Amino acid sequence: MKSISKSVIVGLAAAALALPSRAAPVTWGPVQSITGPSNIISTGVTSLAGANFGITTGTTTVVNNGSVDIEFKSLNSGQNVTLSNGLNVAAAGTWGNWGLNGAISNVGGTFETVLDYNLGDEDAPLESTITLSGLSIGTQYQIQFFAAATASRLETISGSGTLDTDTGSNGQFVTGTFTADATSQVLTVTGPVEFVVANALTIGAVGVAPPDTTPPSWIAGWPQAAPLSPTALTVRAKADETGTAYYVVLADGAAAPSAAQVKAGNDSTNSVALASGSLALTANTEATGPVTDLTAATTYNVYFVAEDAVPNLQASPLMVSASTGIGSATITWGAATNIAGVSDIDSSGLANIAGANFGVTTGTTTPVNNGSVDVEFKSLASGQSAALSNGITVAASSDWVNWGPAGGNSSIPGNFGIVLDSNLGMEVGAPVATTVDFTLSGLAIGTQYRVQFFADSTGSNAQSVSGSGSMNSLNGQFVTGTFTADAVSQVLSVTYTGGDFAVANALTIGIVSGGGDTFGDWISGYTGLNGQTGFNDDADGDGIENGLENFFGTPPNAGNAGLIAGTLSGNTFTFTHPQNATPASDVSVPAYAWSTDLQTFHANGASADGITVNLEAVPNNPTTGTTTVTATVTGTVPSKLFVNVGVTQP
Repeated sequence: MKSISKSVIVGLAAAALALPSRAAPVTWGPVQSITGPSNIISTGVTSLAGANFGITTGTTTVVNNGSVDIEFKSLNSGQNVTLSNGLNVAAAGTWGNWGLNGAISNVGGTFETVLDYNLGDEDAPLESTITLSGLSIGTQYQIQFFAAATASRLETISGSGTLDTDTGSNGQFVTGTFTADATSQVLTVTGPVEFVVANALTIGAVGVAPPDTTPPSWIAGWPQAAPLSPTALTVRAKADETGTAYYVVLADGAAAPSAAQVKAGNDSTNSVALASGSLALTANTEATGPVTDLTAATTYNVYFVAEDAVPNLQASPLMVSASTGIGSATITWGAATNIAGVSDIDSSGLANIAGANFGVTTGTTTPVNNGSVDVEFKSLASGQSAALSNGITVAASSDWVNWGPAGGNSSIPGNFGIVLDSNLGMEVGAPVATTVDFTLSGLAIGTQYRVQFFADSTGSNAQSVSGSGSMNSLNGQFVTGTFTADAVSQVLSVTYTGGDFAVANALTIGIVSGGGDTFGDWISGYTGLNGQTGFNDDADGDGIENGLENFFGTPPNAGNAGLIAGTLSGNTFTFTHPQNATPASDVSVPAYAWSTDLQTFHANGASADGITVNLEAVPNNPTTGTTTVTATVTGTVPSKLFVNVGVTQP
């Protein structure tokens, strides 16, 4: 469909070359004073767009008339510009470039910015032209012409009544309609005295827009399905229209359902799918959601179909295969070592180290500094899970017993002593099992991790962790191990081998990097990047380049959300993003920039088109590892505001 449309456009353009510019009669309404953006008439007009004169081509200004956004493109004498509706506006070279003349003083906002610039012609004869091209023959168009200057000047436009540009009334405008009898139309501006002036115009087709019969198209690389936990997947969708993405989860190898069956949540036999759901789509923006209650270590086929708001449903679904799973990677453990103090926490050569402490209900955060870095410990009790600051989730089996503060190794001072003083236990006979588990989720397959396991109690109890050598919790011991993830989850099995019970106080986990703290050291700790290891590469295709992944503290080989929109209130809005407590030494501090059109971005605190945006970042808010950024707008609050964050490498 898209290739056909392009061919038609090329054909029309070729035909247009053979047709001369014409001047179809324009039926003008009464001349009116300019009072504000509500003067721009959009009712009954489709694809309305504008041109503003007196600024070199390249500036885009968006004006909202109370109903719709109208995009104005700038041009100067002898220049031309293609508007957002595909029509082209050209200013004759006889115009003079006057630029900003301060004619408009009380219209306000971006419309005032548009009107404050103009073209003028003060040479005899007092006549200049503006040419509209790309018109469709037989189509009726509405045009509005705006003129304002610093003094009272009288002029006519293509036979219209006389306009007065007097600044006392902020100038005047006139609205007209014409039916194109050629692909181009010339507007002639004539003045009886001194000069003529042109500030802006709008143009759009009169009538009802043709019905939308085209369904959304997937953006390249979407939809996606990926492991989330041992029994869950994450689904992601991104399309070129606002609407809804529907999905069903079926057994591997199941027959493909139709688009209608996916929308209904059924398989190819019209039976209810294993799982189904929908994601609300905003054009060109990724939408994500979890699919839970699946079977571990199982491959599924996920079928997606998109529909716009009309609604137009895609003709057939697209299938993505994904697997849940718990890894069986071998952990290579070192010898058990007595706990001596906070320096036992090994962060050397690690990226994004974080910790979990056991026996305390989820919600408590305890920072511990090992002399090199701050390590954040998140608490969890029996049957609970906690998301660590590095994105890895730790879950404790419900077979554990919540012992809480147990008066363990009281010789350890400070916050590390607090972490070790609470634990989970497993008494003989309660439960009957001799082994209980911790599950690590959110791992990146192919990435090497280092984990430390700490056990400290008031009694002598021998135990092992996932095949490690025996460790004794009396007065506290720890073991350190490494493994390369072969799935997104890995189980640590704790087995008691002597004494009355097994015990668990805390663990740490981090990514093994190259042994240093540079970006190169960090990226070398990841596999599955397909050679895309550069600072500006985007190995996982999530729109976040590797350098920014390091600053965020997110893995470069697994999709991440990046910036997350927050609340809007008056002239401020907030968003959050993750932030690495120890980014690479050669990754700069972040720079925030803003835009109203996703085309031109402005530095934090800069002003453009009467708008100033200040962005203030507060790290570790509302939680450690998360930064909240507040954007404050001074001046006219735009209808749309976009923010990006970037880092650099020397």
